[in-house]
Amino acid sequence: GGTLRDEPVAGGSLETSWLAAGWRLEALAFEPRERKERETQAVAGVDVRFASGLLLLAEIYHNSLGAVAEADLPGVIGDPVFLEGRMPQLARTVFGAGFSYELGGLWTSGYTLLASALRDDQGRRRPSLLHQAVFTYSLSDEAEAKFAILAGSGPKAEPTGLIHSEFGHLPDTLLVSVKFVL
Repeated sequence: GGTLRDEPVAGGSLETSWLAAGWRLEALAFEPRERKERETQAVAGVDVRFASGLLLLAEIYHNSLGAVAEADLPGVIGDPVFLEGRMPQLARTVFGAGFSYELGGLWTSGYTLLASALRDDQGRRRPSLLHQAVFTYSLSDEAEAKFAILAGSGPKAEPTGLIHSEFGHLPDTLLVSVKFVL
C-alpha cells in the first residue's frame, strides 16, 4: 500500500500450489485523482506444468474502469487513467488461455489467446480475440532472441478512429527482439 502519482494504492498477491497446479490471485485497489471513488484491477489464474515441458494456463482479468458495451469505449479511451497508461485493458473482463512448450535444445514456443466480448447496440455480445504466438531461442544464460506474431480479430475500427472492440482494431504485428542482460 501507499501512494503512487498522488493516488492511494493498495494491492496484494496470493500464490499457491494445489492439486498439481499453480494458482494465483493478484489485486489492486486505487483511487484515481480524477474521481474520488475506489477502482480495482485484478487477475486470477491457474497453470499446470507437465514433465514433458508443456505448460497450460488460464487467466481472467478484471478492470472496474473497463467497458461492458461497445458504446462505453469512447469514455474509456478518453479517461485520463487510460491516457496515462494505467489501465491494463479496455474491457471490464478479459479471458486468457495458453500454453508454452520447451521444444528441446534452446527453443521454447508459446501461444496465448485473449478474449473479450462487449455488447453491441442491440445487446448482443460480439467477441474480440488476440492471438499471440511466440518463439524464443536462448542465445546464452544472459541473452535470448524472441520472435512473436500477434493478430487481433473482432469488430474493426471505423475510419474516424472509433473502435468497437478490445482487439479488433489492433494491426497484425511481427516482433523480433534480442535481449541481453549485462
